Amino acid sequence: MPTATLFEPITAFREAEGLPSMGDRVEAVRTAAVRFRETLVNTGMPTAVRACDMVTIPYMTEFAFRLVDGRHPSPYMWFVNRMHVIRWRDADGITRTMLFNPSDHERGAESPFYKNMRKQYGEWLSFNVLSSRHGTVLGHLARLGIKPEEVDYISFDHLHNQDLRRLIGPDGWLPNARLLVQQAEWRIYENIHPLQAPWYIPLAIDGVDPKRVVLLDGDVQVGPGVVLLATPGHTWGNHSLAIHTPRGVTVISENGVCLDSYAPHLSRLPGMRAFAAKGQEVVLNGNTLEGSLHQYTSMIKEKTVAGPHPDDPRWPNFQSSSEMTAHLLAPGLAPTLTQTPLHHGSL
Repeated sequence: MPTATLFEPITAFREAEGLPSMGDRVEAVRTAAVRFRETLVNTGMPTAVRACDMVTIPYMTEFAFRLVDGRHPSPYMWFVNRMHVIRWRDADGITRTMLFNPSDHERGAESPFYKNMRKQYGEWLSFNVLSSRHGTVLGHLARLGIKPEEVDYISFDHLHNQDLRRLIGPDGWLPNARLLVQQAEWRIYENIHPLQAPWYIPLAIDGVDPKRVVLLDGDVQVGPGVVLLATPGHTWGNHSLAIHTPRGVTVISENGVCLDSYAPHLSRLPGMRAFAAKGQEVVLNGNTLEGSLHQYTSMIKEKTVAGPHPDDPRWPNFQSSSEMTAHLLAPGLAPTLTQTPLHHGSL
């Protein structure tokens, strides 16, 4: 069996998220998030953070902006998937390294959704026009001067399109790394639901030693200024990375595909302001709709913990792990405000 959590549990949201009324939870979570943000800031900062572009790929626009009637000019939008490298010193003064979303995108292309897309458009068009590859896990580590054996932990906001075998499988790239994952996400592999099936690679965890899997149950403190927040909705086991840096607290997740998803009233994207005018505060990234009400509340949690953007406080200091980007094949579909990739400290 995978090991139980080894990290400090956070109880700040338990009462709010346990309320029987989903409507009551929204404001209770918002209130708890305001208080928790100050607590997080007081835990310190990681020593270094780096954002690394991995791959740019298409994604269904109707999934990215679920429930928004935007009359979008393209059935696809494009996003850039990023890995984040985080380093901190633990209580014993030992430097720890975590990779957040270290996607093996070569094998991730074998998820059923993208395999079917390649059948529709062909291999050459899919790999040379519809997608762009920017880097690999090992390539980025080498560029940053980090040895693969120095990586202590890996984690993903969720496991859509992920294949873990070359990361932490037998003879994997990261020989000492352990996976930090919510129990609810890991259990999806026990019996993948038909509506989840397009997004999960069935053999993704084959051969992974259970001792290298750390099951989390909710919010946990990982290091100084580094927290994994349980944010179910996009998947039941979704969690988000919250990091305190000199630019404030940043929250990273794929519950929303861009900053517009968290402030639709400011958006220039089709249909977003009209959607916000109906009283909707966030726009869900929903390809499986595992828990829409939970996802809405999770996005309130994310943007409130993040707080105001350091360059424009009208927006939250949120970063999508797969951020929408402009693309020639999707005219008119570009984020209103693009985030600056995180770059903090010395590696």
